[in-house]
Amino acid sequence: MDSASARACAAVSFATFGHGRDLDPCVHIFMRRGLLLRRMFFKHPHLQASIYSIHNLHTLHNFRGVYTDDVSLEHLWPAPPPFTPNNTVWKPTFNPCGPIGLFIYSCHCCASTLDAHLNIHAFGELRLSLTNIPQQNVVPMLDAIAVRARTVAATVRRAAFGLIEEIYQHVMLQATKELSQDHARILRYHYTGAAWDSDHLERIGRVASAKCDLCGFQDSPTHFWGCPMLAQARHVEGSMLNDIAKHHLPPALQIGLAPVMGASHLDTFRRAPQPPGATLEVMWMLGRCNSEKLQADGSSLLRNSPGVMKASASPFISLLYPCGGPPSLAALPSTETCGASLPT
Repeated sequence: MDSASARACAAVSFATFGHGRDLDPCVHIFMRRGLLLRRMFFKHPHLQASIYSIHNLHTLHNFRGVYTDDVSLEHLWPAPPPFTPNNTVWKPTFNPCGPIGLFIYSCHCCASTLDAHLNIHAFGELRLSLTNIPQQNVVPMLDAIAVRARTVAATVRRAAFGLIEEIYQHVMLQATKELSQDHARILRYHYTGAAWDSDHLERIGRVASAKCDLCGFQDSPTHFWGCPMLAQARHVEGSMLNDIAKHHLPPALQIGLAPVMGASHLDTFRRAPQPPGATLEVMWMLGRCNSEKLQADGSSLLRNSPGVMKASASPFISLLYPCGGPPSLAALPSTETCGASLPT
């Protein structure tokens, strides 16, 4: 949350803050509305008939956020942040009826729906029963629905991120917890989308050229992967990650942002397509090859690093920063060059 630029993505800043619960007011509003509905359902049983009746009223009038069928879930899209232009498509068709109607509307803004049995439905997710889950799981699960919707709504508008459904907060914390304050600040400046490359700055008239200030080649948000002036800073002697190329990783991971792992055993760790012609070592580091296959092939990775399989999370976390950490501060352009001094 301490990014130097107002152009940082608020959703990513909230998701990677890492200290306690999410700070986004929209997440808290969604969670509190759902929690209040559950509390009233159990503490005041005489109101359950009224709850069902109010939900039925919204169903009869085709209120947005009421569950109809699983097919329609695929066409739902999370609402953008408040005060975003052209967000009228998410506005309710009529004023919600009390707290129940407001929660139904909140579900719609999170690309989900609420059925007559108070089950929350979202595309690609298991049905969440608001009345049958343990009390200690209500808040985390409601928070997760809102956070996923916020992440999708934000990253689809940022080409540098690619479309990601959820940010792996635990991996982000583990990968950055031992970095110095200056290194953590520079990384946060990049993975929150606050760093504008020279190409974008030229479009708004802030710089005269779209070339990299260090090497003179065309600049881009991921130019530091190939900038010849940073080659020495990127290389770590003896590291098995030196051979990882930019095209091996999804867009978000290229700038240091870790998406959640994929559910398919045929994908890489980050749901990216398997790079063609990749060696077994690269395939293993991307999560597409197990240690048994490496052993059968007699891979040099095992011969040179006998203990590499003992900590299976090491390559998983190290993929955030293939150099083992960010480049030295001396090798990086100043924050003014990166655009931190732009007016808000």
